[in-house]
Amino acid sequence: MIMKRWLAGVSAAALAASISLIAGGAASSSPPTPRPDHLGTGFWVTVPRNDDGLSVTGSVIITGPRATSGTVTYPGGSSDFTVTAGSSTTVTLPASVQLDAATAATPQNKGVHVTALDEVSVVVMDYRDASADDYLALPTDVTGKEHLVLAWGAGPMTTVSQFAVV
Repeated sequence: MIMKRWLAGVSAAALAASISLIAGGAASSSPPTPRPDHLGTGFWVTVPRNDDGLSVTGSVIITGPRATSGTVTYPGGSSDFTVTAGSSTTVTLPASVQLDAATAATPQNKGVHVTALDEVSVVVMDYRDASADDYLALPTDVTGKEHLVLAWGAGPMTTVSQFAVV
């Protein structure tokens, strides 16, 4: 009975707005904004040298939730790839795309562009005997224009931190 009296004093518009808010918000024709993740169709990456400056073997490891294909483009060439759903494909990069520590303060034309027809995940790895480094690349649709570099503090000359902007 109390609810009936309360409803009698509430306008239909106010009641509809209250129900809409309780049911999950106002109706909207725009789709929800997707959350940024590590899957994408375009990536710009680079291969830093190992901490001692010795040459490494660089590679791009590509994995996808669905079968797809694409291209890894680098200065002087490119490699096509295919990915089976849930599996990974490795594309070995030429040594010429490794960043050169001796000229680190100078821009270098060594960016690697990974493109795919469907969303993939990209890991960049460089390795040699007794040493390996890798990182998960973020797709271009989530990278933005402001970045924060997290790095180890200063140490012996052979263990400096490094970062690259592609």
